[in-house]
Amino acid sequence: MKRAFLGVLVLFFVKNGFSFTAGNCSYKDLVLGYLEEGYSYTADAPGTDPISSSNLASQRLWPASITYVWGEGAYAPLDKIDYFAIRWRGVFYGSGSHTFYATTDDGVRGYLDGSLMTFSDASGSCWRDKGATTECSVTVNPSAGYHLLLLDYYEQGGSARATFGWNPPDPPGKVSPIPYDRFMAQGVRMKVYSGTNFNSLACYRYAYSITFPSSEYPFWDTTTEGGCAGLVDNFSVRFTGFIIAPSDGTYKFCTVTDDGVRFYLDTNDDGQLELLIDKWIPQGATEWSSNNVTLTRGPHAFLMEYYEGGGDAVARLGWGSNCDGNIGTFTPIPPVNLVMIDEECGGNEPSTEGGGGMFGCSYFRGKFLIYPILLIFITAIFIKIILKRGEA
Repeated sequence: MKRAFLGVLVLFFVKNGFSFTAGNCSYKDLVLGYLEEGYSYTADAPGTDPISSSNLASQRLWPASITYVWGEGAYAPLDKIDYFAIRWRGVFYGSGSHTFYATTDDGVRGYLDGSLMTFSDASGSCWRDKGATTECSVTVNPSAGYHLLLLDYYEQGGSARATFGWNPPDPPGKVSPIPYDRFMAQGVRMKVYSGTNFNSLACYRYAYSITFPSSEYPFWDTTTEGGCAGLVDNFSVRFTGFIIAPSDGTYKFCTVTDDGVRFYLDTNDDGQLELLIDKWIPQGATEWSSNNVTLTRGPHAFLMEYYEGGGDAVARLGWGSNCDGNIGTFTPIPPVNLVMIDEECGGNEPSTEGGGGMFGCSYFRGKFLIYPILLIFITAIFIKIILKRGEA
């Protein structure tokens, strides 16, 4: 019994204590919580949606529960009291009946795997100008697996508030706020450098998937192809995160890039990245595929490096049977299978953590340090108890 316990403990630390480096940064651990996006709009616009890509004004990781009560105060990332909206993006694993609750001033709605979740109260849909006097709710019944949850909120004027609770099947019972550690922050990190060999950091962002160019990303167009204003040619990008394998099995990955690409994946859950695609060459938009790899269900760390020399700029990451060299049948890895990885950077290179604006600074780092320390302390107590029992 004692040996079995210690064996499981060692396995836990081996699988969860990995890290890898890229440039001046090291990467390890899932980011629990949400990707939080702030949207800025100007005034009443009947029939328009405040949460649109053209209104996106800030991004930050939110490793905490959603319990905002601003009152007449401002939403810090945008420094706005009125006419702002927020979207939280998280991935969770589950099945069965889930009821979500929201108390907001003003409107609230959600999406589960792309399908609208209509929060409602006695007056109907809660996606409307309203006070926080009533609780809105919606019930969904997802099948077993990983699911992408979007929670949307907007503030039109006056007092502002947004708090969320839920009643999941495991364990059952209404809980408010929703425990943030039941979710993984959705998306990938995107660090853009001037020069084709990561010469100097120009800007950084978060992306939902690696599908550039795309209408989802207005910051990557013919005038700002790398995501930084005025950066069109001669730049490079590092994408990092976890790819979630939905089940145990064999997987094949592919890239479409113009120009060069390198794709690495932690295939053995040991923190050692394996180079699966290596085409660091000037080229037009070309698809390259990996060999088949065997993955266990769950998250696997990855690194994709890309550079653009001149002309068009294309960077995409996909998987599946359509990785066959035919760009027309390319299947991108969907957002539900891409989640954030924690990042620590040294030198003059900042981490893409937290912050108030699109390119914020890290101020949540301490929260990630508390849990490993607490876990080590509790584990030491358990080992001491078991060893004493073994001596008795």
